[in-house]
Amino acid sequence: MIARSLLSFFLALSLPTWVAGAIYKRIAPDGSVYYSDQPEPGAKEVDLPEPTTYSPPPLPKSLLGSRKKKAAKLTPKKAHAYKTLEIVSPKNEATLRANDGSVPVTLRIDPPLQKGDVIRLLLDGRRLPLAIDAPSLVLKNVDRGSHTLEARIESQTGKVLIHGGPVSFHLRRESILMPNRRANPPRPAPK
Repeated sequence: MIARSLLSFFLALSLPTWVAGAIYKRIAPDGSVYYSDQPEPGAKEVDLPEPTTYSPPPLPKSLLGSRKKKAAKLTPKKAHAYKTLEIVSPKNEATLRANDGSVPVTLRIDPPLQKGDVIRLLLDGRRLPLAIDAPSLVLKNVDRGSHTLEARIESQTGKVLIHGGPVSFHLRRESILMPNRRANPPRPAPK
């Protein structure tokens, strides 16, 4: 068992030398040139030169210190803290009518959304899977009924920077199961 594993180990070590095999050049009767890693009738092995490598000289210590100082200057200062995150639409306790379940959402953010931060929405306490980078969007196919909506701005690491809401809204969608539905829809006027 140990001998078999040792043999496998040494074969694995020697594999790179097998992989870097020879290159063969073949010239076809029409004059076109073909290269392959498989020997073919009439092919000749090509001697390849060693690859060119480059190792840069070490940087002087005086440059290393100045680069660290420049990098410190270029790192962004702490982002401005968000002052406001407000759900403007839908308004609290609003009733929306949309048979397709569309709910337009508009947010007011002060200062504007910083680069790298994202907006996350929570519908009825459950975090929606989309990360938003704009202050307005349309939620699709929301079920009929009463809902709560919350908004958060999160950093790249997932830390919640500010929280907005919750607002409650009610979505009405027509259904053939609703008893108040008209039995006979209005007919078009004759022409």
